[in-house]
Amino acid sequence: MMKYKIMHRDSVIAKADGFIVTEILNPALCPSCFYKGYSLERWLKSRQINLHRVGAIMLYKALHMKQTSSIEDVIAISHSVALTDNWWIQSEFEDLHYFDLRQYNKNIADIAYTSNLNFSLLSYPIKGYLEFGTTGCFEKAWRLENGVWWLHKKEDFMEVFREFYAYCFLKALDFPVAEYQILSRVSKCTGETIFSIRTRDFTNHAEMDFEPFFNQFGEEYNLSFILSKLTDSLAESYVMTLFYDMLLFHRKRDNADVGVLRNCRTGEPVRLAPSFDFNQALIGSWLPEIATYMKETAQTLLNNKKALEIMKRNAPNRTSIAYAANYAEKCVKQHMAVAFNETFFPWVNNQVLQMAEFLLSWLEKS
Repeated sequence: MMKYKIMHRDSVIAKADGFIVTEILNPALCPSCFYKGYSLERWLKSRQINLHRVGAIMLYKALHMKQTSSIEDVIAISHSVALTDNWWIQSEFEDLHYFDLRQYNKNIADIAYTSNLNFSLLSYPIKGYLEFGTTGCFEKAWRLENGVWWLHKKEDFMEVFREFYAYCFLKALDFPVAEYQILSRVSKCTGETIFSIRTRDFTNHAEMDFEPFFNQFGEEYNLSFILSKLTDSLAESYVMTLFYDMLLFHRKRDNADVGVLRNCRTGEPVRLAPSFDFNQALIGSWLPEIATYMKETAQTLLNNKKALEIMKRNAPNRTSIAYAANYAEKCVKQHMAVAFNETFFPWVNNQVLQMAEFLLSWLEKS
C-alpha cells in the first residue's frame, strides 16, 4: 500500500498509509477535516477535475490517462494541487517542490478551456499546473496574465450576465465579492458576439489558503449547526452572504462555493472568502412561482434568531439596494447591450427590489 506525505507548500504536515491519515505533524496547517484515522478519499475527490467536462477528458488524453484511472494514478500525475490553497500530496519516495507544480502551463490551460487537443504543441514530460484542481462543471481554466491568476469560464450569455450583475450589485453595496470581468469576441462563422467571463484569484497566488466549508461541513447545510461552529465574525459574514443570495435569487450556495481564508503561515482563519460563483443567480426571477419559492426558502434564514439579529445590524436600506441594482444594470449594459432588449433589465431590477422589500419588511417587523 502506497504511503503519502500531505504537504503545505514544501512542509510535510501529515502522513498517510494508503488513504488513511496515520500522523498529524502540523495540525495548525492541516485542512480542518484532518485527524488521525481520517480517510483522505473525500478530500482528494473534492480537489479533482469534473470528468463531465470535455476539457477534462481532453486533459486526460493529453496525459495518457484513462477516465477510469484510480485516485492513486491521479495523485501520481496531479498531486492534488489547487491554485487557491497550498495543500498537495506526494508519495513517501518523492521529493518534489511545490512551486514547480503550480507553474503556469499555457498549453494545458488551452486544452482545459477550449477542449482542443494538439499533441504537437505539448512537450513531454508535461510540467507545471495541470488544471486537475480546477473543479466545477463548466469548461474553465486558470490563466496567468500580467502576473495575476484569472479563472476563465465558458458560460452562455445569461450565465455571464448573472455573474457580472451580481458582482456589480455587491460591489456597489461594498460587500466583499470576487472580481469579475466580461470578455467578448466576434464569431468568425456567424458574426455574433460571444461572451465569456473571468474572475480574479482572491487568494493572490495562495498568500492565504481558501478552505471551502465542504472540508468542515461536507453536505451539512443546517444553518444553526454551521453558525454554532463559526466565530462571530465568520458567522456574520456568512449570514450576510446568504442574505444577498436571497436578494439575488441564488437558490442554494454549495459548501464548495463558500469558505474561509486562512493565514498560510499560522493556519488561523482570517475572514470569510469573498462571494463568488453566481451563475445560478436570478434564474427565473421574473416568474411568480420562483419568487414565491425564494421567499419560502428565505424563511430558514429569517427564522433563525442569530441570523435575524445579524441581518438587522447589517442589511442595507432600500435606497442603497435600488442604487446597487441601477449600478449593476449600467455596468452590464456597457458590456452586453447587444444581448438584451430594453425591457429585460426593468424585469430583473423590479424582482430584486421586490425581494428586498420582502426581506427588509420582515426584519423591520421582527
